[in-house]
Order: sequence, then structure tokens, then C-alpha cells
Amino acid sequence: MASTGMTWLAALGLMAGMAQAAPSFDDLFKDFESTTKSQVEDFVQPLGDALTALASGGTFHGARSKGLLGLDVGLKLVSVPFSSGDVPAGSVLDRSEASAVGLPMLTASKGLVKGLQVGARFMSLELDKEVGSLQHLGASLRFEINELFHIPLLMPRLGLQADWSRLQVGDALTTTATGLDLIVSKSFVVLEPYAGISLIQGRTELDYTSRAPGLEGQKVGLDLDSNPVRLAAGVNITPFPLLRINAEYALGDFNTITVGALLNLF
Repeated sequence: MASTGMTWLAALGLMAGMAQAAPSFDDLFKDFESTTKSQVEDFVQPLGDALTALASGGTFHGARSKGLLGLDVGLKLVSVPFSSGDVPAGSVLDRSEASAVGLPMLTASKGLVKGLQVGARFMSLELDKEVGSLQHLGASLRFEINELFHIPLLMPRLGLQADWSRLQVGDALTTTATGLDLIVSKSFVVLEPYAGISLIQGRTELDYTSRAPGLEGQKVGLDLDSNPVRLAAGVNITPFPLLRINAEYALGDFNTITVGALLNLF
């Protein structure tokens, strides 16, 4: 369980240098001791929506699946500006001093056979003694539809991908998300623009022991569901044969901005 000093938003925002100190859990909830559970959920829901966007970001950078020997590895940074979503007055994000959260992640993609490709995303950071550690895990499986039908030079690449992600901060905050992506991309020498639509199902679980006046020792638990539809557009630039620079902007309940650098090893 989290202590009274846990600052969930600062913990996330510090990774990208975008947040200042945020109130503790108890500070955020102390004005809601006598409210109903549904009112508290409304107060915290924007947090769940923003973390679902963060956890499920950076899942693809094109529709093409690599061949059996294909492999790329890299680093991405996904950021979520709070100004891009619905943040009602008085809600958790409105009361926070932070304006965005960011998450760096290591990524890897490996080709299989018959248009299949697997992907992985990972980050582990030790924050501070009160907050604990941050853990991010992600996995994906893609099938390139062009494996069934393709017109060379004319037809863009089409990919269908399933994703799973989990973002955990300390013992108190866990966001899991699953997604289904339809991706289209087309290569033009050193440029490869792409677009995608994603159907996402996310759940954020908040679980801690309160020490706020009147709530000392009580377990506080909330489950927040987020089901955004995300529209993404991005571009890959390949200035050198082994290096790919990626930039993406995606629209959803909260928008995401993703930048990355990847090495095409095979």
C-alpha cells in the first residue's frame, strides 16, 4: 500500500522532466471524505484516461512486418499533455501542478514467418523511497495483410496488430490496456508516413491506505475504465541505412506525442 507521501503524478512526470511536485494521495482525496463513490470516480477519471493513453502509446511505427531475420531495437518517449483531454475543474489533473506526463521505453520488434511480427516494450525505474519503482511492460503481435495480397510498388502496407500494456507505479497505481490496431504505411526512399486506428480497453486500479483525517487506516480502492478510440499519424525518417527516426501524434481521450530512434539491425 502507498504511504501518505506518495506523489503519483510527480513520479510519472519527472521521467520526462515535465512535472513539478504534486499533492499526495491524501491531499487529493481529503476534500471528498463525505462524497459518494461515483463522485470520487468522476474526480479521478481523467487520471485513468491519461494513464491509459500513456501506457498504450508507442505500440507501432509502421504496418510492415519484418522477415524472419528482421530485428529492430530502440528508445521511444511517449508524452501526454493534459491540455489535450477533458480535465473538469476540481479533478485530480486540474488540481495538480503538472501539465503533462511522459514515459520513456525500450522497444524491440522481431519478424517471424508468414507476415507475423512480435514486439516488446519495457521500462523499469527506481523513483524514490516513498513512491517506489515504476514498471512498464508491453507486448504486441502483428500480421501484415499484404502477405495475403500485394501489388508491388502501388499497394501500401497494411497491418493488423494486437497489443497489451501494463504500467505500475509503486504498489498503489496500476494501469493495464489492450488494443487492436489497423495500420497503413507507404515507403518513399528515406520517408515512410503511416497512419493507424486503435480500439483500446484500459483499466486503472488505485489502491492505498489512507491517513487523511476521518479515514485513517481505511483501504481506498477505485477501478477506472477507459475505452478510447485512437487515431494516429506519424512518419519515419531513415537518414542512414541502420537508423530510423520516428515521430507520431495521436488523437484520443487524451492525445499522445511520441518520438523515437530505432536501429534496424537486420
